[in-house]
Amino acid sequence: MQCSYCKSEIKSGSKFCSSCGQSLDIAMQENSISGKLSEPVISQTLDHGSTGQPGPSRLFYALSALILVIGIASFVALLLSGLDGIDKSLARIAVPGKYDINLAQTGKYVIFYEYESQIGDKVYKTGEKIPQMRCNVLSKATGQPVVLSKPSMNYSYSFSKAGVAVLEFTVNQPGLYEIAAGYTEGKTGQEIVLAVGKGFQKKLMTVIFSCIAVLGLSIVAAIAIFTITIIKRRRARTATV
Repeated sequence: MQCSYCKSEIKSGSKFCSSCGQSLDIAMQENSISGKLSEPVISQTLDHGSTGQPGPSRLFYALSALILVIGIASFVALLLSGLDGIDKSLARIAVPGKYDINLAQTGKYVIFYEYESQIGDKVYKTGEKIPQMRCNVLSKATGQPVVLSKPSMNYSYSFSKAGVAVLEFTVNQPGLYEIAAGYTEGKTGQEIVLAVGKGFQKKLMTVIFSCIAVLGLSIVAAIAIFTITIIKRRRARTATV
């Protein structure tokens, strides 16, 4: 055992150094204090009030706006595409006259008076008042006339073209049908457009609801992202106070 002051050898059990006379109890206490002070201190403190977890980036605001813009653009694109598909599904004829039309599906067909229309390069604007004309539908396969009746529901549309339902009939066998129309009692009048189609209302409702669903989902998603971003950023700011 050595004295911590003079480094002289000391007998075991001695309370004082035989060389310098220093008390060994005092030396041991000083060594203990010195050892504690020399231990490394690891600082785990953060800046005042900081949680170490910053709120979400402001880019999420831009993301919510982008989702909304995409939703609106998709709504418009789907609507135009759907209406264009409905438009192309209608077979149009200019009457007075008779035409052969291939009706490939069985079921109920509707004849529309299209007062704003176009066939080829010719544009028709004939007024909303329905002209008094006689119309007949004949099966080319059987030679039998098809029963015509008033529409069970009021159908009308107005987008690139505008029309209103005037007659409907049911096809029990797909095939070629002759549709003829002319003014009653030999009268003459302006040329008008008749459009023939099947499932018009169902197609139109499908297009409308699909577009609304796409737009609605994009609005909900945009609002959700925007709201969550605001809440989390506010919580992050509150935690730093």
